[in-house]
Amino acid sequence: STLSQYYIKYPLRTGYPKEDMRSKFFSNINSKAFNAILKNLEEQQYLVSRSNEISLFNYIPIPGKKEERAINYTIDILNQQLFNPPSIEEIQNDLNINNADMAEVLNYMVNKGQIIKLEGDIYFSKIAIEEGKRILEEYFKENKELSLATARDLLKTSRKYALPLVEYYDRIRFTRRIGDMRIKAK
Repeated sequence: STLSQYYIKYPLRTGYPKEDMRSKFFSNINSKAFNAILKNLEEQQYLVSRSNEISLFNYIPIPGKKEERAINYTIDILNQQLFNPPSIEEIQNDLNINNADMAEVLNYMVNKGQIIKLEGDIYFSKIAIEEGKRILEEYFKENKELSLATARDLLKTSRKYALPLVEYYDRIRFTRRIGDMRIKAK
């Protein structure tokens, strides 16, 4: 099937982009008819249709040896350098894999919740994010406000990493920005 072939080519992806499938294989029918076909196939448990992708029923991506090696190395290196993560280019060079394969590995890891992508090409491990929250939580027990410089010092990192990290904490409502300071969100 088309989905099986897609999974051979992209073993780490959960599904085929829905709009790509519609335009490539069902361009002669309108979107209402396409959605009706998908609904029928879902009811028969052939596939699962999510908002933006279609996957085989019960399909779970399983990394091959090459992907597993890249995943393990990436997690290990990000966990060793919690708040000073190496660039993706450095990791990619260490692994000797191409841009497309590295992008697949990173997307898989983000989707699995193993790593978090911040602004640009900055990635932190889930452990780093949780440890950062723990450190800041301790700080907020004694202090009401947190500056970026203080966050940088507490996390023993540079402004390059401290800023996207505290902005992430703002987005997930762990902290709240007021002017140049952060407070613990309720």
